[in-house]
Amino acid sequence: MKASKKSFEEFKKEIPRYGDPKTLDYYEAHLRAYLDTYGIRLLNKTKKITDIINEEMALTSNPYLDIPIAKFTNEGLLLADVIKILKHFSDDAWQVIRPFPEWCSTTKSKSIILYSHSPCSTDYIAKRDYLYYQNFITFKKALKKILQSENSKKGKLIELKSPIIEFDDDKAIIKIGKLNVALPPYKNEHYFCRSAFEYPAKEPIDWSIIYEKMTGYYEAYYGKSLEIRENWRLVYDTMRAVNERIKEVINTNDNLFTWQEKTLKRNY
Repeated sequence: MKASKKSFEEFKKEIPRYGDPKTLDYYEAHLRAYLDTYGIRLLNKTKKITDIINEEMALTSNPYLDIPIAKFTNEGLLLADVIKILKHFSDDAWQVIRPFPEWCSTTKSKSIILYSHSPCSTDYIAKRDYLYYQNFITFKKALKKILQSENSKKGKLIELKSPIIEFDDDKAIIKIGKLNVALPPYKNEHYFCRSAFEYPAKEPIDWSIIYEKMTGYYEAYYGKSLEIRENWRLVYDTMRAVNERIKEVINTNDNLFTWQEKTLKRNY
């Protein structure tokens, strides 16, 4: 059977069978709670994920979305974050994206499989799915509204080339002009910056040098670090985490660090 083409208004009479549509205020309250707990970084990542899912929904009438991991990683998202956010929100706020029982949960998988409650299934469940899809749209509107509100508080964008940038190893702080970006002390981001700031800006640094400082796996004692994904990816993921942490504190679109061919450099 073809999917029902009825409008949401026409489905209203049968909504009590499937639940009430969520309001913008409902989702705003949820998202404000997440903002207070996890910070703006989680909501920015969630926005990217919902945009990708929405795009995939528009391309298929199949309620099972098989989304290549590259779709997420190309947008600067880490797979672990995508999985965490999908699990977190699918169980609570948006009520539209459900992880398929066999969806991927490891970096060995090439795609993430989701069950999408988009209005594209048989007439038997179209009414319920349409309600869920409307909730998804409302969730997106609430998310966009909150992000716009938070970003407007930050004022003018800052270019990282303008302020003086220093690293305080004792306090695990990146100083950007008069602002401080605190790092988790004695964790990967701290050790990453400790090593990276030993080199001048613009100077390329091989991933293995940073890896040694982060893990204590020194070439002089154990031989050169193996150039396997598990090793260099630790450095890459930590670099991205530092960039994201800076953007959470500083109103900037610039990356302090960039990566190319397993080599990184500090840009400013």
